[in-house]
Amino acid sequence: MFESICDEALLVETKAAVLKEKTQTSCVLDYLAEVDRRRLWLKEGYASLYDFCIRYLGYSEGETHRRIQACRLSQKVNEVKPLLENGTLSLTSLTLLSPVLEKSNAQDLLPKVINKPSREVADILAREFPEKIQKKEILKIVLDEELKALLDHAKRLASEKDGSCDKFAPSPV
Repeated sequence: MFESICDEALLVETKAAVLKEKTQTSCVLDYLAEVDRRRLWLKEGYASLYDFCIRYLGYSEGETHRRIQACRLSQKVNEVKPLLENGTLSLTSLTLLSPVLEKSNAQDLLPKVINKPSREVADILAREFPEKIQKKEILKIVLDEELKALLDHAKRLASEKDGSCDKFAPSPV
């Protein structure tokens, strides 16, 4: 497929494809925002937009998390979408910015993080917002078989499309 393309043309076409990809990503964020606004994920029987993105759209957990964070941030701070589209901010950077970026601090904060790798963005945010950047803690619990069965049953109920009340009756475990 690429054998007949000279090196220079291949580089130009690759760059164009990446810019198109970023524009498409921005478009996907617009669609996700509208799906979320209309709560279509719930109407389709999914427990959340996150669940919808994984099970309906086929995104991985990481892809889902980044897109939802970027989607919600772009709704809150309009300046981020053009930066995503032109490649000066990545989805990962937007995800890092989402807990702290507001309309009120966008003019000050965005110039500091534009064109920076996500590791540098994380460092900048840790310096600027030490109180808001939380370390993740993982809680692991051991479930007995009965509790696990109840939890599995609740997950199934939450994802069913049928809206009848009788589905909430306890089932034998």
